[in-house]
Amino acid sequence: MKIWKSVFYFLAIIPWTFIVSLMTFYFKAGQVLGHAPSPNNPDPKELDICKIYSPFVDWTADIWLYSFFLWLLLTIAFIIVNRKKMYWTPLVVSGVGQFFGILLLLSGIFEWYID
Repeated sequence: MKIWKSVFYFLAIIPWTFIVSLMTFYFKAGQVLGHAPSPNNPDPKELDICKIYSPFVDWTADIWLYSFFLWLLLTIAFIIVNRKKMYWTPLVVSGVGQFFGILLLLSGIFEWYID
């Protein structure tokens, strides 16, 4: 059980790296512009700070998407293996980060970023 918990807690950290990096870029862009960025207003690549933030946001997004699919497979395996005596805490803690990552992925902020 200790290995399962460690893996799920590690997978809980990964989506937050993506969330924090993208939100930091978004708020910094808003600070530079003086208003909240919106899709195509302006294109993120037109901002000078894009060269600083973009590689980190891209890298964390890639890592998070791979870890999301790994999390799904491990969650299914965890439920099958531990169906008699379920420990929900590791699943809930890691699921919260995944949930907020998906919400951000479907938001206007990510739409602005990939614009």
